[in-house]
Amino acid sequence: MNILFVCTGNTCRSPMIMALVKKLHPSFEVDSAGIYALCEEISNNSVLALAEEGIDLSGYISKPLTQEMLDKADVIITATQEHKAMLKNFLKGQRVFSLDCPDPFGQDLETYIKTKNDILAKLKEISFD
Repeated sequence: MNILFVCTGNTCRSPMIMALVKKLHPSFEVDSAGIYALCEEISNNSVLALAEEGIDLSGYISKPLTQEMLDKADVIITATQEHKAMLKNFLKGQRVFSLDCPDPFGQDLETYIKTKNDILAKLKEISFD
């Protein structure tokens, strides 16, 4: 299964979601991108929050979303309903889920850890079958 994770800048939520899903489902092919990504490093607090789960995502560079990425995906998971709505005209029948998680960008580590924990809880509600 090929899953794509989408958020705004691809420096916080979608890389965290991608890394957590990869840990939970190692056989899945995963990728993440941002609707407005600028090829920047993942936020340091995202790296620190993921380290609590034994995940090292340091060195990750954000990627702009492309049509090719959307076409390749079997399932798309967006950070918010707004992201999901923005993609609707570019999809070709893929299943799309939204986690509805607020953006922790620029906030303290505690907020990133809360975001990570919220993501984990919401991922358990999704059936990838």
